[in-house]
Amino acid sequence: MRKRICFALLLMSCSLCLCFMSSTYSRYVAGTQGNIDMLFAKWQILINNQDIADENNSEITINPTIEQSNNIRNNVMAPTSKGYFDIDIDSSNVDMSYRYTITLSIDNEDVPDLMISRYAILPED
Repeated sequence: MRKRICFALLLMSCSLCLCFMSSTYSRYVAGTQGNIDMLFAKWQILINNQDIADENNSEITINPTIEQSNNIRNNVMAPTSKGYFDIDIDSSNVDMSYRYTITLSIDNEDVPDLMISRYAILPED
């Protein structure tokens, strides 16, 4: 009989202890609401309509336009031929400063004396 009373008292004291402890634990909120207004800088540079944002170095093949001449057939390179090519850098989706380096190399074994003589930076208009 004494064991039953001790067991019942132990069970009641554990139950009371659990009831009191349950109110002391912190309860976590399952859902929250809030607004975050944060602007991130945009970074998208297009060179000749090719996105180079994810690359440190980009290789772009450029086809030159050969200027017409009275003595040379159209789109044919000959001695004294002149031509040009455009590199269009579109930085309208860039919100920070940047620096770029353009390195031109001629990789054409058929015309070894082809050379680049000058360049010009033209404004958009």
